[in-house]
Amino acid sequence: MKHKTNKKASRTIGFLLLAILLFGIVLLLMIASGVRWYAYLILSTCIGLLIFLRGKKFWHGWRVPLIWLFALTLAWIGLFAGQPPLKLLPYTPLHMDYNAPQVDAAYEAENALYKEYSITPKDYFITLDQYDIKIRVTEVGDGPPVIIVPGNTGEAYPFVPLLPELSDHTVYLINRPGGGMSEGINYMQIDSEQFAINTISEVMDTLSIDKADLIAHSMGGHWALWFTQAHPERVNTLTLIGCPGGLPGTGTPASLKLMRFPGITTFLRILLETNQEKDTMKVSKSLGDIQGPFTSEAMSHCREVFPKLPNYPIAFTSLLEAGPLFQQEILNNVELTALQTPTLLLWGTNDPFGTPAAGQAIADTLPNGTFHEIQDGSHLPWLDQPHQCGEIIKEFWKP
Repeated sequence: MKHKTNKKASRTIGFLLLAILLFGIVLLLMIASGVRWYAYLILSTCIGLLIFLRGKKFWHGWRVPLIWLFALTLAWIGLFAGQPPLKLLPYTPLHMDYNAPQVDAAYEAENALYKEYSITPKDYFITLDQYDIKIRVTEVGDGPPVIIVPGNTGEAYPFVPLLPELSDHTVYLINRPGGGMSEGINYMQIDSEQFAINTISEVMDTLSIDKADLIAHSMGGHWALWFTQAHPERVNTLTLIGCPGGLPGTGTPASLKLMRFPGITTFLRILLETNQEKDTMKVSKSLGDIQGPFTSEAMSHCREVFPKLPNYPIAFTSLLEAGPLFQQEILNNVELTALQTPTLLLWGTNDPFGTPAAGQAIADTLPNGTFHEIQDGSHLPWLDQPHQCGEIIKEFWKP
């Protein structure tokens, strides 16, 4: 009798603990999605179902985890179903307090990185009147103009190791809004394609650049492709260094797909907004080889402080949220065939966004496409082999 009582008590305690776990997980995810009534509806359904099954013979042994799997699956489906349809939200500019300590820390870290490579940068702040924000463009070197459009949220500092290889050119690095001390943007509030075209056009017009070679990475590759398609007369050559994704045969790494789940971006934004070093480093490490290797202490320090910039959390997470708003393919095969601009695809064999075979297929589709791979290179192949990447790019630029 005592044994049966203990067994019943253990089951009850186990049920209560699992109910609390379900309530906690699902409630947090649901409320983060902003659909509270749906949160309580799904929770009531799940816990009601569990209470009903608790009194049945079905509630024992291997069936218990099966019930929980079913309940969590139902809750997760409810989370997706409760999301409002994706659409552009009203636009609000995100200005920057340039006296904020996070900005000082980012400048200090970036200056240390430039100093490591004996480079003296010059900054321009260009106002995008249509969007009421300022973006930072960094100039390095002397010679024919080259425009670099970085990936991720747009920080230019990861390109510093490549700059010595391009020293016979004037390189303009566009710090895309939200990163690199440019003011911010919420990607759920803009037409990304038109914004990219307008931004690059404004930079070139302000700096009196009629035509230039473009180098672009990852999300920056989307920008460069859109701009080149819209204004081929302003682009000498296009170099996509690191697979941009969004092209035929390429894809999105699982880590980024997971971050797009409803509610996850909200938690990620809160995590980043706490400005805790250990939290930002956790986010950085979770991206794995998407960020490339840590080339030095100075580079590592930049990765620690730049996610703490005031507008970084909203720019980074809204970029993830807006993913489904983007075209399934930035350019399809028909559009690639029409792109006459000489284009170099240069990415590492370990790039998580696309295989070398996919890169070669894209290059074969382009009328003037060339593909090179960097053996064992990451998504940022110039961090693995800056000299080799520089030599390939300069060879590609030769008439």
